[in-house]
Amino acid sequence: MKVLFINPPYKTAAVPGSFPLGMGYLAAVSRDLGYDVKILDLNNAIKFRSYNQIMLDVINSCKDSDVVCIGGMITSYQMIRDISNLIKKNYPTKK
Repeated sequence: MKVLFINPPYKTAAVPGSFPLGMGYLAAVSRDLGYDVKILDLNNAIKFRSYNQIMLDVINSCKDSDVVCIGGMITSYQMIRDISNLIKKNYPTKK
């Protein structure tokens, strides 16, 4: 099974920070259990790519994934909602 973890940006104007420890733990345990794990760290991409380019990255990354996991803080709510809606629209059978 292929699992994609998406780390959305905390704030679009913030300097990119470190990768969230909790998501890293989940990805590591998933990998240790035999899952094929990929991580899309959008927190670092927001400074260098446009919103539309980021959404294209999400669509392309989800193609081969069976499960998509999105983490985030309340400051990421709008981006999490947009990413979730985009995935549901383009891949209605994804979990």
